[in-house]
Amino acid sequence: MARYSGMIQHGWAIAERPGLFIEAQFHAVWIDPGGELIDVTPTQKGETEILFLPDPEEAFDENALVRRNNIRLAEYDHPVIHEYLTHVEALKQYEESCTNPNNPREMILDRDIYESMRSKIAALELRMLALIPGRNSLCCCGSGKKFKHGCGARGV
Repeated sequence: MARYSGMIQHGWAIAERPGLFIEAQFHAVWIDPGGELIDVTPTQKGETEILFLPDPEEAFDENALVRRNNIRLAEYDHPVIHEYLTHVEALKQYEESCTNPNNPREMILDRDIYESMRSKIAALELRMLALIPGRNSLCCCGSGKKFKHGCGARGV
């Protein structure tokens, strides 16, 4: 921004595990001088686009010790998905509780507790992914369509 001017826009990056859940993560993008929203954050999986929802009520505080919680909503009402989301939230809360008060970018974790929590999430993820229906099954979203014409058409 210092070099090219523009502004920062805070909001939420929305991701979906089609047929399973959606997740919103607090995020920021650059608004270039022409008004275009540009995500300058490096991606982990080579994504070239994000779904971004601006939120003028939110702003990032670099010095805050508290991170914004992601918002996760199940698309498919199944106990395994709810258990997975509960454990992911518990891990995030554990990480938050381990934030170094002298350096908000550092966490002081108990490796055994952390690895146990991660292992439980990995096992639940495998169980959750097994819930994705076949192409000719009814879609789990409740639309009454076959999966291939419902959520499966979005790229599962």
